[in-house]
Amino acid sequence: MTANAECPINGRFVRVAILSGLLVLLAHIVAHDAATYYVWGTGWAFIHSVTYYRVILTIWATVILLTPALCFFILLKPGAVETYSRSFWTFAYIAFLFHLYWAIFGICQGNLKAIFHGHAGHEMIPGCTVEHAGPDFALAILWGFDIALLWLVRQDYTWIRRFTGFVHALVFAMFVKALMAPKASRGAHLIGMLMAGIVLSAYMTRVIFRQPDPKSFGVFVYVTLFRIINRIRIVVGRRLVFVLGLTAFEPTRRRNRRGTGRTTTSRRRQRRCGAPPC
Repeated sequence: MTANAECPINGRFVRVAILSGLLVLLAHIVAHDAATYYVWGTGWAFIHSVTYYRVILTIWATVILLTPALCFFILLKPGAVETYSRSFWTFAYIAFLFHLYWAIFGICQGNLKAIFHGHAGHEMIPGCTVEHAGPDFALAILWGFDIALLWLVRQDYTWIRRFTGFVHALVFAMFVKALMAPKASRGAHLIGMLMAGIVLSAYMTRVIFRQPDPKSFGVFVYVTLFRIINRIRIVVGRRLVFVLGLTAFEPTRRRNRRGTGRTTTSRRRQRRCGAPPC
């Protein structure tokens, strides 16, 4: 990040805010209509509540907002604070909070014990099945802290830039993993593949056409990884040379021992017989 004299709340921010608000509102409207349709329809084995569809559709809205946020972040010039990246990143987090709200206080009724017991929570509260509650809460905290830094800190600090890159990578990885999980629907799989394809394409474009930023999280990971590999190579190489040296020296040492033994025996005989040798 760099200090930016431009007001962060401008026309681009307002446009993204309106788009995000309409998207989240549409998710709630479609959730209500979908639940109503399934209640009135016939021949369906399972009927889900409005809250269930709110949980599903708000996470889809989060993905729709998160994808351009990640792409804008990847394609930014080093150190730049771009309004679209910050805006999409912020409102994607707000949509994610809607998802957490309906999951925690809607389906699970605010029962943290049921939330953190995984599949056992379904027995406490029907429908409350959260497999990875701890990572989800940790992600929400890290994401919120990153947004706070993004809006409040206007100076270019290396650790903030690396932390922001780490949070972006973590959010991308966790969302793709959740969308591509075996239990997820075909629609979720399709959205996950589209998200991964678009973001990875943006990253490859950045790698091919842009110079790497030495302060970025990616370069930090790349350099750290090669330092670790180089350190392992040096340590293993030294031990290997030491072991090979001992192996090569062992026959010579044995021959020297035999030669020393013969010389000592000859001298003992000379002492018993006197000089010259008997």
